[in-house]
Amino acid sequence: MKQTIKENTVDIVGIESPFFSPNIINVLPRQTITFDNIDGNQHTITSVKAGTIEPDGKFDSKLLAPGKKFEITLNEKGTYEYFCAVHPPMRGKIIIS
Repeated sequence: MKQTIKENTVDIVGIESPFFSPNIINVLPRQTITFDNIDGNQHTITSVKAGTIEPDGKFDSKLLAPGKKFEITLNEKGTYEYFCAVHPPMRGKIIIS
């Protein structure tokens, strides 16, 4: 079965690695990124200070139910780290270049 690649989309695949697919996504400024919860559990996409699980307030999906999507658009170049507040080992990065 061939997997379809969805442009600027991160699939939330669950509490086993890789957690988010892709775990690191590269996009241009002002491109919308979609997080698609294809797992059977609720998750969050919560931005954090680099190397921590301390929220930095840049974005937060709140609880995202199975089958739901969360979209963000970031304007500033840089690296944005995020995690799932329910499952802290679930981490990922958005690189805006």
